[in-house]
Amino acid sequence: MLPGFAAKDAFSSQYTAVNSALQVASTTAAGNLVSLQMAGNTLQADVKVVNLAGHSFPSGVAFRRAFLEFRVLDSRGNTLWVSGQTSPDGVILDNSGAPLVTEFFTPNQQVYQPHYNQANPITRDDQVQIYEELAVSPEGDITTSFLNIDEVIKNNRLLPQGWSATGPSSEITKPVGVNGDPNYGDGSGSSTVRYAIPLSSQLANAASVVATLYYQSVPPYYLRQRGESASGSDTDRLKNMVCYLNANGNGSPIPNWRLKIAQTSAAMSTGNSSVAKR
Repeated sequence: MLPGFAAKDAFSSQYTAVNSALQVASTTAAGNLVSLQMAGNTLQADVKVVNLAGHSFPSGVAFRRAFLEFRVLDSRGNTLWVSGQTSPDGVILDNSGAPLVTEFFTPNQQVYQPHYNQANPITRDDQVQIYEELAVSPEGDITTSFLNIDEVIKNNRLLPQGWSATGPSSEITKPVGVNGDPNYGDGSGSSTVRYAIPLSSQLANAASVVATLYYQSVPPYYLRQRGESASGSDTDRLKNMVCYLNANGNGSPIPNWRLKIAQTSAAMSTGNSSVAKR
Protein backbone atom coordinates (compact mmCIF):
# COMPACT_ATOMS: atom_id res chain seq x y z
CA MET A 1 0.00 0.00 0.00
CA LEU A 2 3.01 2.28 -0.42
CA PRO A 3 3.28 4.68 -3.40
CA GLY A 4 5.78 4.37 -6.23
CA PHE A 5 5.75 0.62 -6.82
CA ALA A 6 3.73 0.40 -10.02
CA ALA A 7 4.16 -2.73 -12.09
CA LYS A 8 3.94 -2.75 -15.88
CA ASP A 9 0.36 -2.52 -17.14
CA ALA A 10 -0.88 -2.24 -13.55
CA PHE A 11 -1.88 0.60 -11.29
CA SER A 12 0.37 1.55 -8.40
CA SER A 13 -0.38 -0.12 -5.09
CA GLN A 14 -1.40 3.24 -3.64
CA TYR A 15 -3.94 3.82 -6.41
CA THR A 16 -5.28 0.31 -5.95
CA ALA A 17 -5.59 0.75 -2.18
CA VAL A 18 -7.48 4.04 -2.54
CA ASN A 19 -9.88 2.70 -5.12
CA SER A 20 -10.45 -0.52 -3.17
CA ALA A 21 -11.39 1.58 -0.15
CA LEU A 22 -13.80 3.63 -2.26
CA GLN A 23 -15.38 0.48 -3.65
CA VAL A 24 -15.89 -0.93 -0.16
CA ALA A 25 -17.31 2.39 1.07
CA SER A 26 -19.95 2.37 -1.66
CA THR A 27 -21.26 -0.96 -0.37
CA THR A 28 -21.64 0.03 3.29
CA ALA A 29 -25.02 1.76 2.95
CA ALA A 30 -27.77 2.36 0.39
CA GLY A 31 -30.31 5.13 -0.11
CA ASN A 32 -33.76 5.11 -1.66
CA LEU A 33 -36.47 7.74 -2.18
CA VAL A 34 -39.57 5.86 -1.11
CA SER A 35 -42.05 8.70 -1.60
CA LEU A 36 -42.23 12.16 -3.11
CA GLN A 37 -45.36 14.27 -3.30
CA MET A 38 -46.94 17.68 -2.99
CA ALA A 39 -49.08 17.40 0.14
CA GLY A 40 -51.14 20.54 0.45
CA ASN A 41 -48.68 23.41 0.82
CA THR A 42 -45.75 21.09 1.47
CA LEU A 43 -43.22 19.26 -0.65
CA GLN A 44 -42.88 15.95 1.18
CA ALA A 45 -40.27 13.26 0.59
CA ASP A 46 -39.21 10.17 2.52
CA VAL A 47 -35.58 9.05 2.16
CA LYS A 48 -34.70 5.58 3.43
CA VAL A 49 -31.09 4.76 4.32
CA VAL A 50 -30.13 1.13 4.91
CA ASN A 51 -26.99 -0.10 6.67
CA LEU A 52 -25.27 -2.80 4.59
CA ALA A 53 -22.30 -3.27 6.91
CA GLY A 54 -22.14 -5.86 9.65
CA HIS A 55 -21.73 -3.21 12.34
CA SER A 56 -23.01 0.24 13.18
CA PHE A 57 -22.63 2.88 10.48
CA PRO A 58 -20.57 4.94 10.80
CA SER A 59 -18.37 2.75 12.96
CA GLY A 60 -15.07 3.06 14.78
CA VAL A 61 -14.19 6.10 16.89
CA ALA A 62 -17.18 8.09 18.06
CA PHE A 63 -16.50 11.34 16.22
CA ARG A 64 -17.03 9.89 12.74
CA ARG A 65 -20.29 10.93 11.13
CA ALA A 66 -22.49 10.49 8.07
CA PHE A 67 -25.13 12.96 6.91
CA LEU A 68 -27.79 13.42 4.26
CA GLU A 69 -27.75 16.18 1.68
CA PHE A 70 -31.21 16.76 0.20
CA ARG A 71 -31.55 19.04 -2.83
CA VAL A 72 -34.64 20.31 -4.62
CA LEU A 73 -33.82 21.14 -8.26
CA ASP A 74 -35.53 22.91 -11.14
CA SER A 75 -35.71 21.47 -14.65
CA ARG A 76 -32.24 22.84 -15.46
CA GLY A 77 -30.61 21.27 -12.42
CA ASN A 78 -30.34 24.47 -10.44
CA THR A 79 -30.70 24.12 -6.68
CA LEU A 80 -33.85 25.71 -5.28
CA TRP A 81 -33.50 24.43 -1.71
CA VAL A 82 -30.98 22.28 0.12
CA SER A 83 -30.41 20.68 3.50
CA GLY A 84 -26.93 19.38 4.24
CA GLN A 85 -24.75 21.25 1.74
CA THR A 86 -21.15 21.85 2.79
CA SER A 87 -18.32 24.31 2.37
CA PRO A 88 -15.01 23.27 0.74
CA ASP A 89 -13.86 22.39 4.27
CA GLY A 90 -16.79 20.04 4.89
CA VAL A 91 -18.70 22.41 7.18
CA ILE A 92 -22.48 22.01 6.81
CA LEU A 93 -24.17 25.22 5.63
CA ASP A 94 -27.65 26.65 5.33
CA ASN A 95 -29.17 27.93 2.07
CA SER A 96 -27.47 31.32 2.49
CA GLY A 97 -24.04 29.67 2.74
CA ALA A 98 -23.58 30.32 6.46
CA PRO A 99 -22.27 27.54 8.73
CA LEU A 100 -24.96 25.98 10.88
CA VAL A 101 -24.81 26.94 14.55
CA THR A 102 -24.74 23.22 15.35
CA GLU A 103 -21.48 22.64 13.42
CA PHE A 104 -19.16 23.76 16.22
CA PHE A 105 -19.35 23.33 19.98
CA THR A 106 -18.15 25.75 22.63
CA PRO A 107 -18.98 26.17 26.33
CA ASN A 108 -21.66 28.62 25.19
CA GLN A 109 -22.87 26.56 22.21
CA GLN A 110 -24.10 23.08 23.06
CA VAL A 111 -26.97 22.75 20.57
CA TYR A 112 -26.71 19.78 18.18
CA GLN A 113 -28.86 18.29 15.43
CA PRO A 114 -31.56 15.96 16.81
CA HIS A 115 -32.58 12.73 15.10
CA TYR A 116 -35.14 13.19 12.35
CA ASN A 117 -37.68 10.63 11.12
CA GLN A 118 -41.22 10.47 9.75
CA ALA A 119 -42.66 11.68 13.05
CA ASN A 120 -40.06 14.45 13.36
CA PRO A 121 -39.50 15.74 9.81
CA ILE A 122 -36.97 18.22 8.48
CA THR A 123 -38.76 21.44 7.56
CA ARG A 124 -35.94 24.01 7.42
CA ASP A 125 -32.57 24.32 5.69
CA ASP A 126 -30.76 24.55 9.03
CA GLN A 127 -31.98 21.06 9.94
CA VAL A 128 -29.84 18.12 8.77
CA GLN A 129 -29.95 14.39 9.42
CA ILE A 130 -26.56 13.49 10.89
CA TYR A 131 -25.80 9.91 11.90
CA GLU A 132 -23.34 10.24 14.77
CA GLU A 133 -22.47 9.64 18.40
CA LEU A 134 -22.11 12.61 20.74
CA ALA A 135 -20.94 12.50 24.35
CA VAL A 136 -20.59 15.03 27.15
CA SER A 137 -17.97 15.58 29.83
CA PRO A 138 -18.69 15.41 33.57
CA GLU A 139 -19.32 19.16 33.31
CA GLY A 140 -22.01 18.54 30.68
CA ASP A 141 -20.13 19.93 27.68
CA ILE A 142 -19.99 18.05 24.36
CA THR A 143 -16.51 16.61 24.10
CA THR A 144 -14.34 14.62 21.69
CA SER A 145 -11.72 13.83 24.34
CA PHE A 146 -11.67 10.10 25.09
CA LEU A 147 -10.36 10.92 28.57
CA ASN A 148 -13.28 13.23 29.37
CA ILE A 149 -16.34 11.26 28.20
CA ASP A 150 -19.02 10.88 30.86
CA GLU A 151 -22.29 10.12 29.05
CA VAL A 152 -23.54 9.53 25.49
CA ILE A 153 -26.36 11.94 24.66
CA LYS A 154 -26.91 10.97 21.03
CA ASN A 155 -26.20 7.77 19.14
CA ASN A 156 -28.37 7.45 16.03
CA ARG A 157 -25.79 5.64 13.99
CA LEU A 158 -27.45 3.09 11.73
CA LEU A 159 -27.70 -0.22 13.55
CA PRO A 160 -26.61 -3.42 11.77
CA GLN A 161 -29.39 -5.50 10.29
CA GLY A 162 -30.66 -8.02 12.82
CA TRP A 163 -29.80 -5.90 15.86
CA SER A 164 -32.07 -6.66 18.79
CA ALA A 165 -32.63 -4.96 22.13
CA THR A 166 -32.35 -8.42 23.70
CA GLY A 167 -29.21 -9.40 21.78
CA PRO A 168 -25.60 -9.61 22.99
CA SER A 169 -24.12 -6.33 24.29
CA SER A 170 -27.33 -4.49 23.40
CA GLU A 171 -26.95 -2.22 26.41
CA ILE A 172 -23.68 -0.94 24.94
CA THR A 173 -24.74 -0.78 21.29
CA LYS A 174 -28.28 0.55 21.80
CA PRO A 175 -29.39 3.78 20.11
CA VAL A 176 -29.67 6.96 22.15
CA GLY A 177 -31.87 9.96 21.38
CA VAL A 178 -33.73 8.54 18.36
CA ASN A 179 -37.10 9.82 19.61
CA GLY A 180 -38.77 6.42 19.53
CA ASP A 181 -37.96 5.81 15.86
CA PRO A 182 -39.42 2.33 15.16
CA ASN A 183 -36.70 1.57 12.59
CA TYR A 184 -34.18 1.42 15.42
CA GLY A 185 -35.96 -1.46 17.08
CA ASP A 186 -37.18 -3.65 14.22
CA GLY A 187 -33.84 -5.11 13.13
CA SER A 188 -34.03 -3.53 9.66
CA GLY A 189 -30.82 -1.55 10.06
CA SER A 190 -32.55 1.38 8.42
CA SER A 191 -33.61 4.97 8.95
CA THR A 192 -36.38 6.83 7.10
CA VAL A 193 -36.03 10.61 7.07
CA ARG A 194 -39.00 12.77 6.11
CA TYR A 195 -38.58 16.15 4.47
CA ALA A 196 -41.67 18.35 4.75
CA ILE A 197 -40.68 21.62 3.08
CA PRO A 198 -43.22 24.46 3.07
CA LEU A 199 -43.95 25.48 -0.52
CA SER A 200 -42.97 28.98 -1.54
CA SER A 201 -42.41 30.94 -4.73
CA GLN A 202 -38.82 29.67 -4.56
CA LEU A 203 -40.05 26.09 -4.99
CA ALA A 204 -42.69 26.81 -7.63
CA ASN A 205 -40.46 25.34 -10.35
CA ALA A 206 -39.39 22.22 -8.44
CA ALA A 207 -38.76 19.41 -10.93
CA SER A 208 -36.75 16.81 -9.03
CA VAL A 209 -34.96 15.99 -5.79
CA VAL A 210 -31.60 14.36 -5.08
CA ALA A 211 -30.59 12.80 -1.77
CA THR A 212 -26.92 11.94 -1.12
CA LEU A 213 -25.38 10.18 1.86
CA TYR A 214 -21.93 11.50 2.75
CA TYR A 215 -19.35 10.30 5.25
CA GLN A 216 -16.71 12.21 7.20
CA SER A 217 -14.04 10.32 9.13
CA VAL A 218 -12.92 13.55 10.81
CA PRO A 219 -15.66 16.22 11.09
CA PRO A 220 -14.63 19.91 11.13
CA TYR A 221 -15.62 20.37 14.78
CA TYR A 222 -13.21 17.60 15.80
CA LEU A 223 -10.36 19.25 13.90
CA ARG A 224 -11.13 22.59 15.52
CA GLN A 225 -11.12 21.06 19.00
CA ARG A 226 -7.78 19.37 18.33
CA GLY A 227 -6.34 22.66 17.13
CA GLU A 228 -7.55 24.39 20.25
CA SER A 229 -6.42 21.74 22.70
CA ALA A 230 -3.20 20.44 21.15
CA SER A 231 -0.04 21.68 19.45
CA GLY A 232 3.14 20.26 18.04
CA SER A 233 4.28 18.21 15.07
CA ASP A 234 1.47 15.62 15.32
CA THR A 235 -1.22 18.32 15.26
CA ASP A 236 0.49 20.08 12.35
CA ARG A 237 0.71 16.79 10.47
CA LEU A 238 -3.03 16.22 10.94
CA LYS A 239 -3.84 19.70 9.65
CA ASN A 240 -1.56 19.26 6.62
CA MET A 241 -3.12 15.89 5.79
CA VAL A 242 -6.61 17.38 5.86
CA CYS A 243 -5.58 20.33 3.69
CA TYR A 244 -4.03 17.98 1.11
CA LEU A 245 -6.91 15.50 0.95
CA ASN A 246 -9.41 18.35 0.76
CA ALA A 247 -7.71 20.03 -2.20
CA ASN A 248 -9.86 19.59 -5.32
CA GLY A 249 -6.91 20.11 -7.62
CA ASN A 250 -4.98 17.02 -6.58
CA GLY A 251 -7.58 14.50 -7.74
CA SER A 252 -8.67 13.70 -4.20
CA PRO A 253 -11.52 11.15 -3.94
CA ILE A 254 -12.98 13.21 -1.08
CA PRO A 255 -13.33 16.78 -2.41
CA ASN A 256 -14.93 19.22 0.04
CA TRP A 257 -13.90 16.85 2.85
CA ARG A 258 -16.80 14.46 2.36
CA LEU A 259 -17.00 10.96 0.84
CA LYS A 260 -20.10 10.06 -1.15
CA ILE A 261 -21.52 6.71 -0.03
CA ALA A 262 -24.90 6.55 -1.81
CA GLN A 263 -27.21 8.70 -3.89
CA THR A 264 -30.84 8.51 -5.00
CA SER A 265 -32.99 10.88 -7.05
CA ALA A 266 -36.50 11.23 -8.41
CA ALA A 267 -38.51 13.55 -10.63
CA MET A 268 -41.74 15.12 -9.56
CA SER A 269 -44.59 13.30 -11.29
CA THR A 270 -47.16 15.21 -13.29
CA GLY A 271 -49.78 14.32 -10.72
CA ASN A 272 -47.55 15.53 -7.89
CA SER A 273 -48.35 12.43 -5.91
CA SER A 274 -45.68 9.80 -6.40
CA VAL A 275 -42.10 9.08 -7.37
CA ALA A 276 -40.65 8.88 -10.87
CA LYS A 277 -37.23 7.41 -10.08
CA ARG A 278 -34.09 7.96 -12.08
